[in-house]
Order: sequence, then structure tokens, then C-alpha cells
Amino acid sequence: MIYRALPSPFSVTAAVPGEVVPLALASGASFLCIRPSARSFSGWVTATFFTSERVALRFATNASMSFALPFCAVRANGAWFCVSVPVSIRSFSVIGRSLPCLFVAL
Repeated sequence: MIYRALPSPFSVTAAVPGEVVPLALASGASFLCIRPSARSFSGWVTATFFTSERVALRFATNASMSFALPFCAVRANGAWFCVSVPVSIRSFSVIGRSLPCLFVAL
């Protein structure tokens, strides 16, 4: 369940969010959210938001090649196109019963 987020297993080799941010900035991302994901092999993703599907697809290709991933999911999210890049999180802070995530404007 997503509200019972755990750190990524130590056996998981995935990029850390700090490696994804520069690539997202260079690709023209508008927002980035680091959040738990039940579908990611690492348990976490950076959800990177773009205004253009073409740019989102190009970022997904670059991210999958840069981080040796088979693919990065691209989904329409309202007027935005979101690319989910699996990342490794070793620790995080939980406030009360809230969902541990970080949302930033790029």
C-alpha cells in the first residue's frame, strides 16, 4: 500500500533523485515530485511534469538510457505529461499520517 512506504531495498540499484533533477532541468521540466510508488521496482519514483508530450517522451528516452532502465512510464495527467523515473530512497521523514513526498517547481 502506498501509505506504508518503505526505503528502497539495499539490493536495488537505481538513480537517486539528485541525479534525475539535472536531467529534468536540462529537458525543460516544469515540476518534479518524489513519491512512493507501488509499481516501481525501487518503491519510489520521481514524477517529472512536462507541458509537451514530445518533450516528455524525449526525457523518458534519455532517462532510461542514462540510468540503464528498461523504460520510464509516460502518462497524461490533465494538461501535463508525467514521466515516472524509478529512484532509490534510503530514508525519509514522515509527518503524522501523511504521505512522504516532495513536490518542487523547476
